[in-house]
Amino acid sequence: MNFIAKNCPTFDGPTNKLEYDCLHDVFKDLIQKLLDKLLKPMGIKEEEFKEACDQAYNSPETKELIAELRAIDDFNYFKNLMMNTYNQIYKIIEKQEEEVKSEEQVRYIIMYRKRTM
Repeated sequence: MNFIAKNCPTFDGPTNKLEYDCLHDVFKDLIQKLLDKLLKPMGIKEEEFKEACDQAYNSPETKELIAELRAIDDFNYFKNLMMNTYNQIYKIIEKQEEEVKSEEQVRYIIMYRKRTM
């Protein structure tokens, strides 16, 4: 998830950029290495894993996870994932900024009341 959070601000609009393709390639390599590292010790072959993912996609409990794994090869899904993550992070930041402003306003009011009393 660090890769997604770190790179999602790059996806700043609907126009596809060469940089998006490069990041998608890096993402695919990272996921492939991670899967190889996890599956190899268990003796699971890549084709077996793909078949299991196809079956798991039909289950409501694992559908979302499998959809995210499919982002490895699907550029449009990957781009949407990156843009949605950026929007979620941006909303959190905006909310935190609003809370800070509210706290500053409360402090100002308290200080003003202390001075006028």
